[in-house]
This record gives sequence, C-alpha cells and structure tokens, in this order.
Amino acid sequence: MKENQQSEYEEVNLMDYVKVIIKRRKLIAQIFVISVIIAGVISFMMPKIYKISTSLNIGYSITQDGLMLIESPDNIISKINNDVYGVSIRNKLNISESSYPKIKAENKKGTELLNITIESSDTNQAQNILKAMNDLIINEHQKKIKLQKELTEK
Repeated sequence: MKENQQSEYEEVNLMDYVKVIIKRRKLIAQIFVISVIIAGVISFMMPKIYKISTSLNIGYSITQDGLMLIESPDNIISKINNDVYGVSIRNKLNISESSYPKIKAENKKGTELLNITIESSDTNQAQNILKAMNDLIINEHQKKIKLQKELTEK
C-alpha cells in the first residue's frame, strides 16, 4: 500500500517538458507567428472608434433664499437619455437618426460636474454634436437665470 502512495507523489521531471518544447519549437513558433498575423489583420480591419467627451459644471443662480442650483445634473442626464436635446441637434446638424451616435452622460455623486461622452468613428461629427449639446444646455440655463433675475427684480 505504501508503494502505491509513493508512486502517486513522485516528483515531476521538468527536463522532460523542456525536451518536448525544444523538440516541438518549430511547431510552437509557427503557431505563434500565425496567431500574430491573424491578430494584426483583424485589428487593421476593425473600424477605429474614438471616445470624445466634454464636461459641464452646472452653476448656481442667486435667489432671495440664497444660492440655488440652476438645474440638477440628474435632470440633465434624464433629458440626454430621453433624447430631448438629440432631436434639435439632429435637425440643426442634418444628421439622420440612424447615424446619430449613442451619448452617455454621467454625474459624479456629490458634484455638479456632468460628463458627456460619445464613442464614434467620425470625430468631427461627434465634436459638433457635443458642441451643439453644450450650447443648448448653456442657452437653456441662461434663459432660466434671466427669468430668475426678472422675478427677483419684481
């Protein structure tokens, strides 16, 4: 019984593995070179995708009660996700709905900072979309500030 247990726990001779690798080195090298070539061809054939992003800091307006956030970042994210801005951007830039990229908006908790990101192969179009979205949000906020200023003056 002891002899069977000893044979189960015999040491593995690593030189046997080294000899097999040396013997099959041409096959291993061929597989490696073919894999590198296939990976290179696939990577060159895939479309290039770029990540373009912008950040907005949502400001405050002065009211009779003190400082008030113009609009909550979660509200703006909801508008972006529900394509409220997308419709006017597509009309302004003459972009079809099918070629309009997916826009991702997020807010770091505890801040008024809003990050808007587009992943697209057309960097110029993505930059124009982000610029148009920034302009829409800024214009909307300026109107709110102007309205708030008029109300406080009355």
